[in-house]
Amino acid sequence: MKLRRITANFTNFNTSRVRGVARINKLILVAVLAVAAVFAASRIGSTQSSAQVSGRLSVTHPRDTFEVGREFSFPVRDSEDNIVGHLKLKIEEAELRDELIINGEVARSVKGRTFLIINLKVTNDLDRALRSVPLLSYLRLSVNGAEGERAAPGIHSLGEERVLRVDPISTKETRVGFPVNETDRDFVLFVGEVNGEKERLELDLSYN
Repeated sequence: MKLRRITANFTNFNTSRVRGVARINKLILVAVLAVAAVFAASRIGSTQSSAQVSGRLSVTHPRDTFEVGREFSFPVRDSEDNIVGHLKLKIEEAELRDELIINGEVARSVKGRTFLIINLKVTNDLDRALRSVPLLSYLRLSVNGAEGERAAPGIHSLGEERVLRVDPISTKETRVGFPVNETDRDFVLFVGEVNGEKERLELDLSYN
């Protein structure tokens, strides 16, 4: 009788012990799976974040480029129209391209059209900021020999005010552009104040 009780108690003890070990193993397994899930989620989030940080916009190369390298000087006037200094406008190069980045987004030309882009540097030698440089007024483009028909820049990143701000004693790089047809030829850029004399620059560009 005592032997049966001892055997029964031993059996119950072993069964309880096995159940306890199984329960602990289940808890360990659940904990391991939870840690693995958190680690995987963090790796995915880190990968996505890295992709967002390292992601860069890119555009195709220009179809053609023409080095200009010409510098112009424009008067700076105060509120009473008095000349208080001059700013320098350097036209570095002209490009024909089908894609460009404007305000952080890629713009693509439609079929049969492309962009004529003018890359510029504007230098302010004054010790005060120039807050309203009328850059778009200084440039006009004619095509196909029709020099009496001149287009103003239709592509820029100057905002609704359509003027350029240049900090004191600094140089700012910018660009403006003109939408043109792929059939257009004989590009001529006119540079000067609206009511002043214009200098004529022939742009030797072709569609490659």
